[in-house]
This record gives sequence, C-alpha cells and structure tokens, in this order.
Amino acid sequence: MSKQVITTGRAGPPLGAYSQGFRVGDFVYTAGTGKVRITRGNDGYWSYLGTDILMIPRSGATMCLQGFTARTSESEYRRVVRHETGHTLGFPHEHMRADLVARIDPAKAYAYFSRTQGWDRRTVDYQVLKALDERSILSTPPDQTSIMCYQLPGSITKDGKPIIGGRDLNASDLAFAGKIYPKVAPIAPSADLDDDDDDGLAVSAATQQAADESDLTELVNKVNQGA
Repeated sequence: MSKQVITTGRAGPPLGAYSQGFRVGDFVYTAGTGKVRITRGNDGYWSYLGTDILMIPRSGATMCLQGFTARTSESEYRRVVRHETGHTLGFPHEHMRADLVARIDPAKAYAYFSRTQGWDRRTVDYQVLKALDERSILSTPPDQTSIMCYQLPGSITKDGKPIIGGRDLNASDLAFAGKIYPKVAPIAPSADLDDDDDDGLAVSAATQQAADESDLTELVNKVNQGA
C-alpha cells in the first residue's frame, strides 16, 4: 500500500473501517455541500486522489459509485467502497507499483481490458501499466493483497500467475494507514452547521500533530520533496 502525496445506499462499515484504531478524519453527512461528494451517475467506480478532491468545483462529484443495487453482494460492496475511499484518502493503485507492473505483459493487458472493460490503450496505461514513481510515495513493500490492488488474471502476466488483488482491507493496509493518519483525540462537532457548511461528508485528514487541511498539505509537500 502506498500514499501519494497523499456512502452510498449502505452507510457505515465500509467507510468506518478506515477509522478502526486510527484517525482518517470525520466522515459526516451534511445537508450542505461536503468535501467528499458521491454520485451514482452512469460513470463507473472512481474517486479523485487525496487532496485533489479539494480542487474539484463544489458542483462536481469527487467519487462515483455507479452500479450498486440490492442484489450487489456485501463483499463486493465493501471491496469497491473501501477501494474508492482509499483513493479519497490519497492511496493510489497498488498494482501500479513497479514490481507488480513488471509482471504484466502489455500486449495481453491491452487486449484483455479492451475486451472486458472497453478501455483504449491510453486508459490501460493510466489504470494498469504506468508504474508509480517510488520517489513520490510513502509505502509498504508491494502488496498484491492490498485493497488498493486490482485482481489481474494470469492470462495477462508474463509468468502466468495472477496478481491476487485485495478483497478487503488487510492488516498491512490498516497498519500503514494508521501511520499516515494516526489516531488523535476526537474533535467535538460544530454546533452551527447550516446548509452552507462544507464540512459534511468530508475527510479532515489528520497528520501526526493535527487534524486540519494545512497539516495534510504539509505532509503532501514533504512527500513530494522526498522526505
């Protein structure tokens, strides 16, 4: 798992899982406009990464959870919501770590994702084949069972072995997220929320010393500088 510097019909556990044992900020529903804005539009499953959500106009969504229905299994619901929530917290795709990308046969990947997802080569590059710059991230060793890792079949790898992919948060995910967002004393909710409040369904990212946006920005700058 790595941090790039760094609900939805069924509320609760999928988002709350990231808060077990550490602080990721407060996910709070609001009648106003939150920092994290979820759409169910016909646009797949995605989320902007980390503090990029703060650059999206208030009229736009920062996450899309398109296809959930009453028939969606609980395991798939948890997997997708926790994966996309990970992106919101600043965690990029784990299968794009250099060691895992090196296992993928590009020609087979292009053909596979064109057939199964309708993706063009540029999208496959962006979603699967363009390895993360290890100098730009804080990370654990590459982990193919991380919630942030796609399940990739052996038919597109050079050794014929699948990249397992994560079905849920594993122990390494939770331990790493706990280092990035250490638990601090709870912050009392504001008593004067109104329809113009923008601190609703939001991530107030906590660093080791505080729980405000300036500290998250400081963390981002340190990582970008290789700290």
